Amino acid sequence: MTFTDNKLVKSITYDISIIIPSYNSEKTISSCLSSVLKQKTNLNYEVILVDSSTDKTPQIVKSNFPLVKLIHFKKKTYAGKARNIGVKTAKSSIVVCLDSDCFVTSDNWLNKIYEAHKKHDIIGSRVGNGNPKNLFGWGIFLMEFCEWITKKDKNMKMLLSYNISYKRRIFQKYGYFPESSFLNEELMFHSKLKEPLFFSSKIEVKHINRTNFYTIVRHCFKLGFGGGMARKQMPTLPGSFLVKYPILIILLPFARLFLSGMRAFQANYFLIFLLVSPLVFINSVSYSIGFLVSAIKK
Repeated sequence: MTFTDNKLVKSITYDISIIIPSYNSEKTISSCLSSVLKQKTNLNYEVILVDSSTDKTPQIVKSNFPLVKLIHFKKKTYAGKARNIGVKTAKSSIVVCLDSDCFVTSDNWLNKIYEAHKKHDIIGSRVGNGNPKNLFGWGIFLMEFCEWITKKDKNMKMLLSYNISYKRRIFQKYGYFPESSFLNEELMFHSKLKEPLFFSSKIEVKHINRTNFYTIVRHCFKLGFGGGMARKQMPTLPGSFLVKYPILIILLPFARLFLSGMRAFQANYFLIFLLVSPLVFINSVSYSIGFLVSAIKK
């Protein structure tokens, strides 16, 4: 394990800590870190990258982002464990989790998060499409993130880790993210929380989507498999009835397509949804197959 700093000075405290888990992120990490470090704020904040890449990500960070605290592991570290390491390293009362394939869209992103935490303990954000010129990217974006493109502030049953922030006392009270190898560790963590999950449409990041058709379909299968596994372990998660009655999973692609279209319409994305709806449906089928495999897996 290595740090860009020689030592972490324990006496230093921050207003906000930004935790970024990373694995083979050389194509997106510069956009992510540049956007975070360009914040116009009087807040004292730190950026902690927990990385287990085998590509050039560590070299990019060391050469171009010396202010980032780099914690590097030679063995692949899954996102849940990486976030836990970052949270335990962080020296602030507010912890922001940001994915390495996301970038911030405004220079007052941190100020908005800090202000929102005066009223809320857990805050998720709106997500936008980081590569809007690619149709395959739209196909996966509208399938995977359609629930979080809304322009309305509200409490939600589920929030994803692409950009979510917590008051530290949440971890002190409930512990940390599951460190399993499959996805949805944030949903499993949230399922045991008593505090509301607040969604702020005024806070936004953009997600850099996959654009290769085969890679997208494989990713959707993994998402579905992780979703099914999470619901087997946490029956309180929305959609858990599908694990109990797997025959109903045959309806899941149509349900996801309908919900994607409805939410795209509400967010003024309906025309692009019509254009890429066949891709959204294919991705939904792949997701559903992954969900089914995990549901019947003993």
